[in-house]
Amino acid sequence: MPSFPPRSNASKKREVLHKKEAALRLAIKRACGSTKLKALAESVRLAQLAVLKAELHWVREPRRGKAVDVERVSAIEGKVLHWTEMSIDAIVAAFADKLSVKSIR
Repeated sequence: MPSFPPRSNASKKREVLHKKEAALRLAIKRACGSTKLKALAESVRLAQLAVLKAELHWVREPRRGKAVDVERVSAIEGKVLHWTEMSIDAIVAAFADKLSVKSIR
């Protein structure tokens, strides 16, 4: 018997993603070097892809007579493609834009 029961969603992956995003935001606020920002942006991308992969696995698995939600599968696959193709600089810029919008308010 496993020590931990299997999860029914991607909650742990989301926690990791939020920590990686917070680290990237903090690095942007502190104006860290480009090498550090690029490494953090890549870790955010990988964490985002891990969340999407877990969601995709969960959605594709049929549950108690429910059919697989094809629209949701295609939406998640679209997000995977988006995050895969997004450049590191675009990720850093997107987070920097979010921070500048929050600081204006």
